[in-house]
Amino acid sequence: MLSTEFEDLQEALTNYNRAIDRYPTASDYNNRGLLKASKLQDIYGGLTDFDRAIQLDPQNADAYVNRGLLKNELLGDRAGGIADMQQAARLYQQQNNTKDYQIIHDLIEDW
Repeated sequence: MLSTEFEDLQEALTNYNRAIDRYPTASDYNNRGLLKASKLQDIYGGLTDFDRAIQLDPQNADAYVNRGLLKNELLGDRAGGIADMQQAARLYQQQNNTKDYQIIHDLIEDW
């Protein structure tokens, strides 16, 4: 029997929960946050996971991007979103990731 999309999402959430219970990583929190915010419509759960990802790894530029997008687009917190994007841009620049730096820089300009 084929799983429904909802069952697949719930299974993915269960897998992230298990991974985080065993060995919490910033990457797992970031990915679970994406799942919660974009697929399960759990905006505040996603925000909490992005916060935790950043707490575990303050150099995780992707978590800042995801939190910035969530703040600006889903919570209407433009200033908070821009601040997170600016931090992500700084991190990308420090990491010599010019492609993502430029993408984020352009996005900030558009906002």
